[in-house]
Amino acid sequence: MIRQPGRRCAAVALLIVLLSIPSARSWADSFSLDSAPSLAGSVGDGAEDEFDLVPAGPLAPSPSLGSPFLDGAMYTGSVAGAAHTPNGNTIDAFSTNHFLRRLPASANMKLDFSIDRISTGAAGSASAAQAALSQQAGDIYRSSSAFINPAVFVGTLGVGSYAGPLASAGKGGSNKLLIDESAFGLLSGGAVVPAGAGAGPVGQGTHDNVDAYDRRSATTPAGSPGAVYSQHSYFAIAPSEAITVGASAADIFDTAALTPGTSPIPYASALSMGLDLNGRNTDSIDALVMFDAGLVGGATSGGPGAEAGRDYALFSLAPGSETLGALASLGISAGDVFFTDFSGSFAVYAFAADLGLPSGMASFPFQNQSNIDALEIAVVPEPAAAVLLAVGGLALGVRRRDA
Repeated sequence: MIRQPGRRCAAVALLIVLLSIPSARSWADSFSLDSAPSLAGSVGDGAEDEFDLVPAGPLAPSPSLGSPFLDGAMYTGSVAGAAHTPNGNTIDAFSTNHFLRRLPASANMKLDFSIDRISTGAAGSASAAQAALSQQAGDIYRSSSAFINPAVFVGTLGVGSYAGPLASAGKGGSNKLLIDESAFGLLSGGAVVPAGAGAGPVGQGTHDNVDAYDRRSATTPAGSPGAVYSQHSYFAIAPSEAITVGASAADIFDTAALTPGTSPIPYASALSMGLDLNGRNTDSIDALVMFDAGLVGGATSGGPGAEAGRDYALFSLAPGSETLGALASLGISAGDVFFTDFSGSFAVYAFAADLGLPSGMASFPFQNQSNIDALEIAVVPEPAAAVLLAVGGLALGVRRRDA
């Protein structure tokens, strides 16, 4: 058999080049920081108590925000990076349009997330280890378990506001540390503390809390008044600001691609997700991954808004949301990730335990409850890993043919 050393060498050389790419990339992703919004009186004590139900004072604001401590911006890479301001006051959740990735129905994904200053983790999880060091609130964690592509659940929720757990939920799992807050230059106990090192105790204004996270970056084009995203983006606001604009913290708002933020106009109503059944602003979306699969955008860009049975989203609810209290007997909590296709219903996509988090008590006073503050997805295997596997297979195939 004729040997082909040139092909084998080329494949091996390409594999070496790809393997030389650093696995820890420079973190130019974007994030927002938690504050203690009080735009409408006493409503809002930060990420841990948005509805101001607990008598104790807030642990917010995030010290890196600086006065006046408004968390209305998505920062790229660090608080000194490009800042995109969707609406100027508060951001509780943020997502670019993930449907642009056009994932195959067979794709599985892991969930990336942040937690608040009093959340911990299940035994053996990275979030538990970081919480023991008082530096969990600025980190990004990744689930150990992979989940079914949420697209397969569109059109399956049926009638009623709560559709129960989906087939993706209830598998169990843990989490690993994906990004330590020090990579963003964020503060724990008033200082930048590396992973695995102890930080000062949590107190008011001592620890940054990542309140929203997206793997895409904003840029500032020449002549633009602020940073913009190249994709359509979506966000939710805090209960305090929702009161002032006559909306709900469980509504979703949107911003057109390459456009600075404007006054929030709902893209999707809380009721379209089965939320706010006890009245406007009784629920609050705390984390979001949006898949705008149909005609993109809402009224701000001339679009139709969320199209029932076509568009879909993953989200979490903030502690104190009345829907969580109503479902507390079912073990539902602020550590769960929910799915909606905007048909008036939602379902559990992943339980807190699937992410290595304790569920605790969903109703006041939120004892031992985990609170997901930010949410993102990671397709597995990621594209770079798939390329490595393919090249490795090519090299192996050439070797076998040479044998």
